[in-house]
Amino acid sequence: MDNTSTNVSEKTSNKLLLPGQDGAHISVVAEESKAKHDHSYAMQPPPYVIFPTYEDDSFNAMSPPHIYEVEVVLRTTTENDKIVGNENGDDSDEEDEDDDARDDEDLDPHWLPGEEKFSNDDNLLSEDENDRDYTSSTPDCEKKYLVFDSCLNKLLKRCPDCGDVIIQHEKKTIGSMLSVELTCHSGHTTNWDSQPVVKKKPLGNLLMAASILFPGNTFAAISRFAPCFNLQFFSESVYYSTQQKYLIPVVNEAWEAESRRQIEKLSGKAVVNLDGDGRCDSPGHCAKYGTYTLMDDDTGDVVAFNVVQVSEVTSSNAMEKEGFSRCTEMQESNNVTIRRIATDGLVSISSSMNKDHPTINHQYDVWHLSKWVVKKLTNKAKQKGCEELSPWIQSIANHLWWSAATCNGSVDLLHEKWKSVLNHAINKHNWPGNTHFHKCSHSRISSSEAKRICWLKPGTPAHLALEEVVLNPKLLKDLAKLTDFCHTGRLEVYHSMMLKYCSKREHFSYQGMVARTQLAALDNNANAGRNHA
Repeated sequence: MDNTSTNVSEKTSNKLLLPGQDGAHISVVAEESKAKHDHSYAMQPPPYVIFPTYEDDSFNAMSPPHIYEVEVVLRTTTENDKIVGNENGDDSDEEDEDDDARDDEDLDPHWLPGEEKFSNDDNLLSEDENDRDYTSSTPDCEKKYLVFDSCLNKLLKRCPDCGDVIIQHEKKTIGSMLSVELTCHSGHTTNWDSQPVVKKKPLGNLLMAASILFPGNTFAAISRFAPCFNLQFFSESVYYSTQQKYLIPVVNEAWEAESRRQIEKLSGKAVVNLDGDGRCDSPGHCAKYGTYTLMDDDTGDVVAFNVVQVSEVTSSNAMEKEGFSRCTEMQESNNVTIRRIATDGLVSISSSMNKDHPTINHQYDVWHLSKWVVKKLTNKAKQKGCEELSPWIQSIANHLWWSAATCNGSVDLLHEKWKSVLNHAINKHNWPGNTHFHKCSHSRISSSEAKRICWLKPGTPAHLALEEVVLNPKLLKDLAKLTDFCHTGRLEVYHSMMLKYCSKREHFSYQGMVARTQLAALDNNANAGRNHA
């Protein structure tokens, strides 16, 4: 790709960024929020079916968590603050008065009036840190300071070679680096740069460009900050040329090493279970890039991903299937034996699994199928005469989770448990004719409690609508792929974290999209084993 297209690849739109998209802990917050606010993201099935009652205005199985506010107060000690107590825990007021009474001449015989000694931050460090040679550290570990032009001029009054008066100085900036040429009254000429220079490349510009890309920032956001602060900054072309020449190769090298490490881990495992899901770079059906990700179901590590550009396939809807095929073929080419892959219910992926990978156990994500059931029931409840179905929607979705979690891998048992909701909804809890499941598993419902539950009546439009959804042929066929009770919730949380690096409100070049996805995968793998807060 030419430099022209690269330089303008990350221009931002006029839309505002979504708040809360930065932060390494977003994966934990997103997973907990979905687990608490959405029944279908609960990692465990509901222990029993919750019955809607006539008193319920709306069904809400989960209440939002209480938010605690913690106030952190930082206090800086000044010279005017009084310190009470000494090392022994006694008050030291008397000693302070004695110290104040003593003359400064007694402390220092060479002291002169007007000579004030100021403490600096270095005195607060330990002796080992004071003795450390910071000049020998690498440029990325060195401390950087923000210097105003007027303060810098005070240091440029004398020649550093002979101490004579500076009669002329010329300043020029190279991005964020200041270069000054000093000429003193004695004729000495000295050049001074505010940054180290390696092969005519100011390291400050390189580190600043890296500090934009690596945390997931964009040049457009930082470029709006610099002019407001009147901070000397490099141009857009300098940033993108630096990104293309130095930063993207470094990120790619780090991801290649991580990818090899993941392949070695998977090759040594007897059973490999993966979760897969796709993500588009923009909302709607006009996406330019589609990213498909495979995640290890046991560890939560991203083991492979592939970025597909819409020009490589027939339409944006075909990008997810193409990315899935590439990721799966890459794992098989590296001698990784996959036992199971859990995906959403995309028809093209199911067809590819049956045709190209018949030996792999293909499972569906319970949440996606439960979402489909909720959508169908919600539409049915809006029809005339089916209003009574509305308070049952949440319980029926919970029932699907419970049926998948307790089927013990049996398709027949899963079918019978799922269909039993038709009897349960009409207050019928025992029925003949089944092979494995003959009665409801919940405890006995008392007559007083039964009067409070809004049961459906057989033959009514609401019950017929429920029967139409429950006995849907496609749904009954898809239930066979829920026997392992798989869910891709961690992948959904990872996609939320990816917004920090690949915002759907920004446009990136193909190389930039790949590099930012690599950074997101490295971030996820580095924090996958951490305990939840």
